[in-house]
Amino acid sequence: MDTHRPKTSKRKLLMMFLIGMFLPEVIWMTLIRGKESTFIKLAQKRLPKQYQDFSPFIFPCKRTHPNPTNKNERKTKPLNNPTTNVRVLNKQLYQLITCPYLRKNLPYHDGYRFVREITRHKLSWTQKGNVKTITYGKVPTQRSTHTGDRLFVEVRFDNGTLAAKAFYQKGTCHGLFQTRHRNGQMSSQRHFKNNLPHGPSQKWYKHGVLKQESLYQHGILIKRKRFTPKGKAKSQGSYNKEQATYTEISASGALLERYSYKGFQKTKQIIYEAFYPNGQLKRFTPYVNGQAQGYASQWYPSGALRQVVHYHKGQYHGALRTWDTQNRLTFEGHYLLGIPHGRSFWSSAKDKSYTIQHYALNKRHGSYTSDNPEYHSHRHYRHDKPDGSWIYLDKKTQTRIEQHYKESQKHGEYKMSIKNNLIEKGAFIQDQCHGTFSKWSNKGKLLLRSTYKRGRLVQEKIYPYHWLRSLLRQFTQKNQSD
Repeated sequence: MDTHRPKTSKRKLLMMFLIGMFLPEVIWMTLIRGKESTFIKLAQKRLPKQYQDFSPFIFPCKRTHPNPTNKNERKTKPLNNPTTNVRVLNKQLYQLITCPYLRKNLPYHDGYRFVREITRHKLSWTQKGNVKTITYGKVPTQRSTHTGDRLFVEVRFDNGTLAAKAFYQKGTCHGLFQTRHRNGQMSSQRHFKNNLPHGPSQKWYKHGVLKQESLYQHGILIKRKRFTPKGKAKSQGSYNKEQATYTEISASGALLERYSYKGFQKTKQIIYEAFYPNGQLKRFTPYVNGQAQGYASQWYPSGALRQVVHYHKGQYHGALRTWDTQNRLTFEGHYLLGIPHGRSFWSSAKDKSYTIQHYALNKRHGSYTSDNPEYHSHRHYRHDKPDGSWIYLDKKTQTRIEQHYKESQKHGEYKMSIKNNLIEKGAFIQDQCHGTFSKWSNKGKLLLRSTYKRGRLVQEKIYPYHWLRSLLRQFTQKNQSD
């Protein structure tokens, strides 16, 4: 009697092991935990880890990116907007206190537009020079009925330390203007008269060492001396009254900066030029009333053009273009009084990547395209919200996702494919699953088909044989690769 039994292949043993391991879990999830849980679990187990949960990281939705401006969010997490208080001292002196100031540091500034640029306040003045309105961001406009003509501005960091203070009279900077570092050390100190720097001026490093000392007379720089962090003389300059120019020379004798004050008494215009140690022009900027006005340019030490930008009252207004040392365009943007408005372009010759984006008054509006060695993305925005088709392609894994949006909500067809093989397909209405959702294996075998109605699961059908075959194929491919 032959008791020899035929040997079972390893493939059949592995198949039996997988069936015994996963089939009870599928039945348990289907009968006890509900169909929606089954849909999510099967989708996560079927795909490898690098393909799981793509959409929450690529496409914004309410669940992953809650809107902080809705009522419930405001109750639990109030907006961290700085508060603005206005009060009158001695019936004539206005004091504006703003806290907190969230930026890391305060830049050294001439003080002409201190309230507008540094504290980002907007002040309007009456014809007599009295304070009329003071606003900060979304804080309601506050009006003052007092008749004073002086304003004292005080700004503090979010930790409570003093950041800056300045005096204004009849709408112009008049008096002391100081800024401090976050550690409490003095950053700069200047004096103004009728909105023009007048008198001594100093600037310090964070550790307290003098960085720069200057002297102004009615807006004209008379002399200046700069120091290193260790206190050694770095450069010094002086004003030539006959030529109406100020020149600054380094310790080695090289020309560093030059200011031209020709016609300054009438036009208030200053031409600023900076130079490299080799004598090559580094920067050219015209100023009017202390604010950049007109076309400004920058160059590399080799003489190649680096940047061209147009200013209006100290703000970007028009086109801004930047080139690299090989004369290749790396950035081109358009601005309207300091805010992005129009087409913007970024590129990098190192990895041959580029980005094209459109703005409308500092809000993303129109098409957005980005391409680099890792991924390619094409999107559409409307008033800074996703609206239209979104396409994402991962070049390494060959994963392609297509999603349609309407007013920042998923609305329309959804597709996901891997290596040109359709993996998922469905549709959304107002950010909710609606209609038939289907899932396939990499070989095109149907694994799951579900029907939704406004986010509610109505019907679902699972194809366990195809699903287990897909798991087995992925398992064998992984072992072969290992």
